[in-house]
Amino acid sequence: LKGSYVPVEAEDDYLSFIRRHGNVDVFCAFNLSPEPRQISMPEGAWQIDRAAPFTIEETETGLKLPGWQALFATTGS
Repeated sequence: LKGSYVPVEAEDDYLSFIRRHGNVDVFCAFNLSPEPRQISMPEGAWQIDRAAPFTIEETETGLKLPGWQALFATTGS
């Protein structure tokens, strides 16, 4: 594997981490349950990958991942 792995949060039904390679970071979050979950992205200028085939809800209080969904976001060039 290329790059590094930085764990952010890990629970029975949720996992998030950052993969770093060169000057690009990818934040990955996975809701592993049927229930929606509020999530927080790490600090930084993250751009959500809207082309990924997942559903993400933006609320007044942040981001919500519906059940069994994921989020990918990048920062860097």
